[in-house]
Amino acid sequence: MAVRMGRGVKYYPDYAIYFNEKKANERAKYILEAKYSINNEKQLKSAFYQAQSYALRLQSVAFIIADREYVWLFKTENHFPAPLVKFHWNELQIQDNINIFRKLLTR
Repeated sequence: MAVRMGRGVKYYPDYAIYFNEKKANERAKYILEAKYSINNEKQLKSAFYQAQSYALRLQSVAFIIADREYVWLFKTENHFPAPLVKFHWNELQIQDNINIFRKLLTR
């Protein structure tokens, strides 16, 4: 999904979930920004601001940052570094954690 930001420059979020791409009415309920690896706070902060800018532009309710080890869930209006939840991928094999993640997404 191409997103016009600034002076007509197009950017592409990694994933726009439940999206509408009608011109001048682009929206996505959720944004997912995928990174191979986030090794420090500086990289997480960069990914946060990138995902948040897409989320604000597309009027998303939340955004997710995922790398090969962790998944972070943020509400669009959150400030860095305050995720609603952070899970290691192994923790998402536990149904209770999946339910927590799902519940936070639907708030």
